[in-house]
Amino acid sequence: MTGKLVLIGTPLGNREDLSPRARRALAEADLLLCEDTRSPQRLLGLSGTGDEIQLPERISCFVGNEHERLGLLRERLAAGQTVAFVSEAGLPVWSDPGRFLVAAAVEAGFEVDVIPGPTAATCALALSGFVAERARFYGFLPRGGAERDAVLAELAREPGAALIYEAGNRVPALLRDLAE
Repeated sequence: MTGKLVLIGTPLGNREDLSPRARRALAEADLLLCEDTRSPQRLLGLSGTGDEIQLPERISCFVGNEHERLGLLRERLAAGQTVAFVSEAGLPVWSDPGRFLVAAAVEAGFEVDVIPGPTAATCALALSGFVAERARFYGFLPRGGAERDAVLAELAREPGAALIYEAGNRVPALLRDLAE
């Protein structure tokens, strides 16, 4: 019996956007690795009173500890379990943790499945009205220095839409840098 890693795409704000397949995967996994262990409960609208679906075991897995979870992942997959990874909002690996989990599962020969969900970049592009055919995704930019300057210079030359992620508290600085 072989285990499987499932990446679950999650809504960007409205939990009603969670697909039925994603809802089922959250409830049926043997283990949930979560960027925030409270997210699955919020996504499913669970109050924690005990009279609703019981979620599987949840363990935190975020940028700072993803490497530490690789041994646990391999162990559970080798035991034939289904391990689901849920990022805070959006699609795992797409500017979120999860790529090391995927690499470890693939390297060990286990199946990896993706349950699609919305990503902020695709939603922003759809809302922007910009031409999508030449859009380029940059994700999070370097925080400063020559590397950031080089990426910003590249953005200025970009012929299509450029999609950038930034933490809310750093948006004013990004806007200043882009204006320059």
